[in-house]
Amino acid sequence: MALNKKEAQELLQVVDDSYMRTAKLKAAYEDYQRLLKKQNNWNNGTSKIMPKEEENRKIQEYKGLFAQYEINIKNKNYWYEGSYASFPTELKSSCDKFKENLDPLKAFLKKCKWKGAYFNKSDYSVEGNVYLKNKTYYLSFDGSVDIWDDFLTADLGILLNNFAFMIEKAYSFYNTAMRCIPALSPGNVVFLGHSLGGALAGTLAAAIYLNAFNDKNKFTPSRFQKESPEPLGANIRTVTFNAPQMGGFFDKVIFDLGTGVIAIKTTRIPEARLKQVNVTSVGMEDDYVFNLHGRKEGENQIGADMLVLSREDGQLQKILNNSGVVEELLETEKRLDKSNIFTYLKAQVKDKVFWHFISTLALALYENPDDSHMA
Repeated sequence: MALNKKEAQELLQVVDDSYMRTAKLKAAYEDYQRLLKKQNNWNNGTSKIMPKEEENRKIQEYKGLFAQYEINIKNKNYWYEGSYASFPTELKSSCDKFKENLDPLKAFLKKCKWKGAYFNKSDYSVEGNVYLKNKTYYLSFDGSVDIWDDFLTADLGILLNNFAFMIEKAYSFYNTAMRCIPALSPGNVVFLGHSLGGALAGTLAAAIYLNAFNDKNKFTPSRFQKESPEPLGANIRTVTFNAPQMGGFFDKVIFDLGTGVIAIKTTRIPEARLKQVNVTSVGMEDDYVFNLHGRKEGENQIGADMLVLSREDGQLQKILNNSGVVEELLETEKRLDKSNIFTYLKAQVKDKVFWHFISTLALALYENPDDSHMA
């Protein structure tokens, strides 16, 4: 399904809010655990530091906020669906301030209803939120905040066969959402994600389409790589932002042992049906992560649709001309120490982080401040 800039900009608002909301909830839960430990230590006499009255008040608020979540996690269910009305004052104020910002870029988000979050207090590798607007659910996967982490997870994770584990966790998020929100189904949900979250969203959509999960919800390549593959599954609409190209994850790898000591050869056969997956990739042409795995060469793409943005798009060029960001990036790159390849690569990625920002994408998608749909 073709995606225009207005639609992409609207969906990006949901992704941005999901990052914020998960961060706030995690911070609140960690604060709750810290204060509870302090209170318990005082009560059992292992600490002489008495909790302050304000801290006791916050503990009571947090108990109301996380009571059901703590029951859920005992059953390895990491779904959070607390009542928004029960949010502590500070947390509620923070979320309201973000959502009710007068910035016209948040117009679409204001019409969405937040339905719940998914996060594991001991493992934050897969997390996100679910929203509802006009009978369509938006399941947003949060990404990491560091480009280098994205590279290590998405690229090296494949080499170390660790990404399959993350996709299984992403599948668990999806199944948990369907279980906790009975009205949510493959036919009325859209997967979203930025950066690593986009890699998870797009790869999960492809895995579901290829019917790659067995009856124990384990990612099983043989299901779609065998001579008579399993029937195709649901084709879930997915939109990713500045995400790496993950099609190579589904390659069939054939090993030829040969006869010599170092005669092992590998042949990779791409999965031809990936272009049928309903995924649209949106990204900045200069973004390092978006270009991972051969985007410019047209390799490893999941889905047939791609919206590539440049520094001339939307309001971005105006910002760049005023701030001199491009010149600063180029000047910094000239000073990089290339004697150590790992130091060089990490520094190079960090200096190009500007192109990876959600705010950069938003500016590139923001065609006209006076557009009526932004009002």
